[in-house]
This record gives sequence, C-alpha cells and structure tokens, in this order.
Amino acid sequence: MGGVSVVVWRVVLGGVSVVVWRVVLGGVSVVVWRVVLGGVSVVVWRVVLGGVSVVVWRVVLGGVSIVRVISMMVISVVGSIIVS
Repeated sequence: MGGVSVVVWRVVLGGVSVVVWRVVLGGVSVVVWRVVLGGVSVVVWRVVLGGVSVVVWRVVLGGVSIVRVISMMVISVVGSIIVS
C-alpha cells in the first residue's frame, strides 16, 4: 500500500513497559506513546492533520484518571538543527 507507514516499538525493562505506535497515512500522522510503571499508566496521543496538531494526555494512577487535551497550530520551520 503506497503512502502508508506503520511502526511499532516495544521495550520492557524490569517493571517498566514502553510502547510507541506511529502511523502515517497521506497527510495524517498519529503517534501513541504508552508508558507503564508499577501502578501508573501514561498514554499520549498526538494527531497531526494539515497544520493542526491535537495532543491528548491520559494519566491513570490507582483508580484516578486525568485527561488533558491540547490543540495547536503547527508552524512549518525551514532550516537546520545542529546537534553537537
């Protein structure tokens, strides 16, 4: 299938589990991070469609769930990043 990219990473080290899903389909990008450490679970969804980015955070600690939604416009930056 042309134009579709799916990547999944999973790392488990001791009691820590990290899973990252990345799906790109045309101009839509979806990335999901999930980190579990003991009784704490953190999930972050990031969806980019055109110039709009939506990020959803969900933290579960015990039986309490906190959800936060952040929406922002993405500004294209042309240039280079130098890492030393």
